[in-house]
Amino acid sequence: MIASRRPLLIDTDPGVDDALAVLMCLHDPRVHVVGLSVCGGNVGLNHTMRNALRLADHAQTNYQQTVPVFQGADRAILEPAVDAAFVHGSDGFGDALKASPQAIADPLPAARAIVELSHQYDGALEILALAPLTNIATALLLDPSLPTRVHRLTVMGGALNLRGNINAYAEFNFAVDPEAAAIVLQRFPALTLVDWSQTQALAPSLLDTLSWFNGASINAQFMRTISRKTETFKRGENEPSGNTRWEWADPLAAYVALTQSQPALTQYVEVLLSGPARGASVQNARRSPCLGVADVAASGFWQSIAKTLGHPVQ
Repeated sequence: MIASRRPLLIDTDPGVDDALAVLMCLHDPRVHVVGLSVCGGNVGLNHTMRNALRLADHAQTNYQQTVPVFQGADRAILEPAVDAAFVHGSDGFGDALKASPQAIADPLPAARAIVELSHQYDGALEILALAPLTNIATALLLDPSLPTRVHRLTVMGGALNLRGNINAYAEFNFAVDPEAAAIVLQRFPALTLVDWSQTQALAPSLLDTLSWFNGASINAQFMRTISRKTETFKRGENEPSGNTRWEWADPLAAYVALTQSQPALTQYVEVLLSGPARGASVQNARRSPCLGVADVAASGFWQSIAKTLGHPVQ
């Protein structure tokens, strides 16, 4: 571990929003990214692995940091793989990058890597979960004592107070693998949940986002390149107010993890595993554990994105 930096493992399915979240973590001097554990999600595993390796290349070039990349699950515990290529492009990065990555995947499977890193950084490891929770659930099945060695788990997932982003009930990460979400929520005693309702409440405008991407920094140019198809998707949503917003779910979770935002309230959350609302996250007072839901200010979150992309903080 780099001296004085907190060890952070990022579990990810790299599409456009994951890329920005990973860049935020690499850019932050408070943490040392000790690995990317990868699963299928936003797009298939073959694409998410390539994208994770591209992010590892980016880390070596711009941050002088080697980031191991571990291959994980290609599908959910029970369900066939689904994706969000209609948002991120067929390869997850807007079909914009032609060169193959130079980084090579670590041979250790992702679930085993999660367990081993928890021993290596016993009591200090932080995990930022940006993907369907299949890898982390698998790690829990391998070693149920995993939570005792993890200092903090921050999860992007669920939709507690409004419609989901994949259907009328559910958020994408929980809907893709409800069983994995249920396992993780049941077995981690005090995780921090960043859900879709918070993402929408703290979404910057499309115009603000594009102004950040139009900067001269390497990070801004990278994000501008891979996000063009997502921009087209966002422009097609026809926001009634005319102020289209660009939701950045994974970067919001990264910001919460980086700043160690304190829970604002306690929630008891159940993931529905059957019926038409399968994958939905609902509040149920009989459930445990309690989940800390972070309360953050939009200004701080937006400034963190801008800073990562090379813009001075106002």
